[in-house]
Amino acid sequence: MAAPVPSGKVNGDEAKAEIASAKPFRLLAIGDSLTEGYTRRGREFHPYTNALHSLLTEAKVGAWEIYNHGVSGETCQQIADRLKAELTAAERTSTLYDYIVILGGTNDVGIGSVDLSKTLRHLQSMYHAALAHGAHLLILNLPGGYFEANDVKIFFQQEHRKAAYLERQDMVHSAVDVFHNVLCDGKDAAVSYLDLAAVFPQDRADCRDDFLHLSAAGYEQMGQQVFRCIQSSELFPRRNRGVVRTGWCQTITCILS
Repeated sequence: MAAPVPSGKVNGDEAKAEIASAKPFRLLAIGDSLTEGYTRRGREFHPYTNALHSLLTEAKVGAWEIYNHGVSGETCQQIADRLKAELTAAERTSTLYDYIVILGGTNDVGIGSVDLSKTLRHLQSMYHAALAHGAHLLILNLPGGYFEANDVKIFFQQEHRKAAYLERQDMVHSAVDVFHNVLCDGKDAAVSYLDLAAVFPQDRADCRDDFLHLSAAGYEQMGQQVFRCIQSSELFPRRNRGVVRTGWCQTITCILS
């Protein structure tokens, strides 16, 4: 079935008819507690994909199926293992994802024993897998930790603890930013990027539930930002391009050397 033609290529009635007859777009959001929507210390979950789905539906660019695969507490290795299994199953059944949103590294940064060089390789492998799957990849970078939160305020009063955390956070944040820049270096329009540290900096308190997690209102804002990022792509909405076994993994290997 033909993919919807980008806005402006056909008249409005033709575009609406084509979209209405097309199969739903499939979007996979994968990550940890920030994807699952952990809030109120786990008593509630309010994933950003709720707001995202509403906004995509209101945009009237076809039906959308949103799959939230966030699992609280997972490291990038665990997320990468799940993504590999999910994409393998999708390719085997020809139910490919059109969009894949990846956010990982929160727990890797917080768990001091995790080797961050391995974290970066797992993130690299996930970006590669999403592109090889033929999907439009949206890379989310980590939000800043809120150091004035009651659950960590006393702990981080010792400056060496705060400095150690920030060093690890900056290492992951900087590498993800570089990964995005390399992947978008004029080679592929199928990569978008949203820096959550710009949306939720470490001194922003109004949308926080604790040091790491957002309030329900914060996750609503996150969904709005993800929607704007997806919508801003020049080929929005776009279909999966088909599985492409290319050298994406090697493209960014030099960063980790």
